[in-house]
Amino acid sequence: PELVRKVQRVLRRDRAPRAHVVAMDVETGRVLAFASSDPENFPPHRAYPAASLVKIVTAAAAIDHAPRLARSTCRYTGSPWRLTRSRVDPPRKGKEASLERALSTSNNQCFAQLAVHGIGAERLLGAVRRFGWLDSPAPGHEAGLAVAGEDAYALGKLGSGLAGSRITPLHAVQLAASL
Repeated sequence: PELVRKVQRVLRRDRAPRAHVVAMDVETGRVLAFASSDPENFPPHRAYPAASLVKIVTAAAAIDHAPRLARSTCRYTGSPWRLTRSRVDPPRKGKEASLERALSTSNNQCFAQLAVHGIGAERLLGAVRRFGWLDSPAPGHEAGLAVAGEDAYALGKLGSGLAGSRITPLHAVQLAASL
């Protein structure tokens, strides 16, 4: 309770309008503190877009499926954060990034290409399932969601975190704890 009070003081002091803070013991999975700055308008038990956290799941799926993908490079053009239908396919010429660099810079094009050309929908959704995102992380909390869509562009958006996935704050902290 004292840790929760301290976290709430920090949230008030820093005027965080919509924030959730979850402190977890990574050894036991025990939640030590769970505080929200606006639980009525930003409920902590609801699922929200997973955004770039999906990139960690995509990278894990790639390494699990084909470890060579971890050592390959991605080629992309323009802004690494802008994804279009044509940028799901690697260009003939362009900038290159390793998987490590793509993850550290949150490169949407690289992760979309990895999802589409390296992993596929079934394996990516399997990785999402193994990370527990499709289940409720605790009583009263929503299950997560992952939708690969009907085409390569939708799968690319899922793999890069631009669309197709929703998780709760507890899902996010469980991902961090597993890392």
